[in-house]
Amino acid sequence: MKRCGRCCVTLYCGKECQKEHWKKGGHKQRCEEGVLAHPSRYPYMTTVSNVLKADRPTLSMSGGKTEECVASQSSVPANKSFVVKVQRPVTTADPDAPKDLMVYNVDKSVHVFIREETPGYASLVKKITEEGIFGLKAFFWAEKAPELGAGVIKVFPGQFAPQQDW
Repeated sequence: MKRCGRCCVTLYCGKECQKEHWKKGGHKQRCEEGVLAHPSRYPYMTTVSNVLKADRPTLSMSGGKTEECVASQSSVPANKSFVVKVQRPVTTADPDAPKDLMVYNVDKSVHVFIREETPGYASLVKKITEEGIFGLKAFFWAEKAPELGAGVIKVFPGQFAPQQDW
C-alpha cells in the first residue's frame, strides 16, 4: 500500500486509485498537509504530565541550547510513521504565556512543540478542542522531517490516529 504524499494518512493500492480518489472520491477536500513541530524555543521548558487520569505521570525538562534539546532526541523512532500525542496548553490568565502545542510519543524520545505562528496551528487547535479527548489532546500520525531541520517532526492532522493508553 502507498500513502498519499501530502497527508501521509490515506492509503492506496496504486497510482490509479489515488488519482481517482483525488478527483472523484473527495480526498482533495479532506487532505491536509503536515504541521511542523520543532524543539522548544524557550531556554528551558518543563512539562508535567499528570493531566486528568495519567497512568504514568512524568516530569520532563528540555532546553538549554537548541543543540542540547535536539541531541536528547537521538532515539527518535526509526519507523517512517509513528503516533504522537498533541496537547493544548492549559488556559492561563497570563496573555504572554506560551500557547505552543506539546507533541510527544509514547517513550518521549520525541518531545517537540507546534508554535502558535506555524501554518496549520489554528485548525489543529480547533480539531483538538472540538473532537479531541476532553478537548485537550488527541493522537495523530507523525514522521521525522530532518530535511527541514534537526529534531523537526511533521504531524498529520487529516485524521486521528487510534487512541493510545498513554
